[in-house]
Order: sequence, then structure tokens, then C-alpha cells
Amino acid sequence: AGFLLLMGVISVLNNMINEQQVRRQEVSILRAVGMSKKKLNKMLILEKIIMGFLAWIIGTVLGVLFVRVLLIGVLYMTQAPMVYSVGGYLVTGVAITAIMVLMSMITVVSMGKMDITEGIRNAE
Repeated sequence: AGFLLLMGVISVLNNMINEQQVRRQEVSILRAVGMSKKKLNKMLILEKIIMGFLAWIIGTVLGVLFVRVLLIGVLYMTQAPMVYSVGGYLVTGVAITAIMVLMSMITVVSMGKMDITEGIRNAE
């Protein structure tokens, strides 16, 4: 379980670094045409919250469906009921949202330090 968590964290960090490189020019252009840092920060944070919420919903639905299909034979043979924990789903949702907000804060800080002209000039 620890290995999977480590791989998940590495994957999230890789995606975050990739996103910063890809969006560097976009953010620089928005700043160049007059978008304030406050509005830019708000936009980036809101994007991450929405992405986290959607990931939570889609992941939960797919996870429940996958477990039902995977365990349907076992549950049928043992006559055991499938029990869902609403608290577990809520904790997962809060954790995912917190991670996404933290990621957006890191993105906001790094994008805030970026020079506008360098961001436009050095974009790939």
C-alpha cells in the first residue's frame, strides 16, 4: 500500500510540473493582457477544486462498479451484503479536495514568481 501511495504522489507531482510547463505561455499572456494576480490565482485554484471534485465523483463511481463486478461471485456464494461507508467517501472527497488545493497553491506560487516576458518568450 505504501508503494502505491508513493507512486501516486510521484504521478501527481509529475502532472503538476508538466502542467506548469505547458501553461506557462497561457498564464503569461493572461498577465500581459491585464489579468490581475488575484484573479489568476482564483482561476487556478478553482480549476483544481473542480478537477478534484470531478475526479472524486468519477473515481468513486468507477471504484464501486469495479468492486461490485469483481466481488459479485464471492458475495453471491457467501450471501454477504455489500456495505458502503458514507464517511469513507466523505473523507476521501475532503482529502482529494485538500490535495488539489495544495497543488494549486504550489502552482500559484511558482506562476506568481514567473516573469511575463520570459514566460511568453520561452514557451515551447
